[in-house]
Amino acid sequence: MAQKYIIAFLIFCLHSSLHAQEFNSDKPLEITDLEGMFLERNYQLLVAKYQIDQADAQILQSKLFPNPRFGIDEANLWSNPSSERLPYLFGPYGSRQQISLELEQLIETAGKRKKRIALKQLEKNTALLDVEETLISLRLDLRNTFISLQKLTAQEVEVRQMVDYLTRLKEQYTRQSKLQTISKVDYYRVQSALITWKEQLTNLTDEQIQKLSRLRLYTQQPLELAHLALSTKRLHNLSLRVPMDLMEIALYNHPAIKQSANDLSISHAELAIEKAERIPDITFQVSYDRGGNIMRDFVGVGISVDLPLFHKNQGHIKAAQIGIKREQEKRVGLAFELNNNLQLLTRQLNLYEKELLDYTNGSPDDFKNMIDTYAQNLTNNQVTLMEFIDFSESYIAARRAYLELQERYYHTFEELQYRIGKDL
Repeated sequence: MAQKYIIAFLIFCLHSSLHAQEFNSDKPLEITDLEGMFLERNYQLLVAKYQIDQADAQILQSKLFPNPRFGIDEANLWSNPSSERLPYLFGPYGSRQQISLELEQLIETAGKRKKRIALKQLEKNTALLDVEETLISLRLDLRNTFISLQKLTAQEVEVRQMVDYLTRLKEQYTRQSKLQTISKVDYYRVQSALITWKEQLTNLTDEQIQKLSRLRLYTQQPLELAHLALSTKRLHNLSLRVPMDLMEIALYNHPAIKQSANDLSISHAELAIEKAERIPDITFQVSYDRGGNIMRDFVGVGISVDLPLFHKNQGHIKAAQIGIKREQEKRVGLAFELNNNLQLLTRQLNLYEKELLDYTNGSPDDFKNMIDTYAQNLTNNQVTLMEFIDFSESYIAARRAYLELQERYYHTFEELQYRIGKDL
């Protein structure tokens, strides 16, 4: 089981790293490139991987046998007149020296050691699943950050165009206001509109900086907007990529469900260990006694075992059985919650997709052309200043609504992929 997780994880890392580009490449970085950098450099992911090494160390520890116990007893540092004379230990020393040596070895019964090894291997699976969960959750946030940055960049282009045009218009109206060829009201109206649009531009720039900082954190690279391929190309019909057996795929792939199944296996393993603890362990003994009995040099063997008279580990066994029931209920609840989330996300995806079909996907060039046309009409007095400002505000508001809906559409699809634990 653990090897399967490791192989799947390494294949994913290899596949993603194939798309990684060097940071100093002339080619703008796509989201796949950022994911490659994320896999190679993200400190949260690297730290999470150390859990696997710790789990391997715990498995190694569980395979070790208990150490034998050696004791020295009844060693006299002096003698009294009633002592017998014994053969010398070495040289002229030890004729009245008594000593007892004992060697003990604990032998575990009922396969306790093998059961502990099996438990530690399941705990290693937990570490692997934690890494997988960390990976896909951070990758989800990375992708959503990139999507949001695309939206902000598209908004920023149009708002900046409006700020540039109003700046020129303000300069023009400043000159005309001094010549008194236009009213002060129009001049202040242009000035107020410019301030409002500059504030929007500042807010967008601030959000871009925050999103870019988040991408830097994930990739550990000093990224700038110029390094990124922030395409505004629209993705169509994402709902068609959603399979019919969505729930079955999610139950097989989602880390939380796999973790729940592994936790249930851990509970069963803990119950097996607690039941094995009912059977007492055996301690074998080998002892040597010099001058302490009727034999001058006595070697004997012995055995000791606890008598299960007062308890047979009933409390721990009951607690482990309750743990199994708890994990079973938890798994049922997680499956229901997952199914509910998948239904919600699928409905939202279809809803957003349907709404996007009603929008006309304009572009910055379209906006620039319309602004130029309205500006020419404003110069020719075919439209008023208020009509020009109202049009630009309405158009950009509609574009903002479209881009935000598109952002929610893409975020929903990424959330759906996260919930099923694989890319569609």
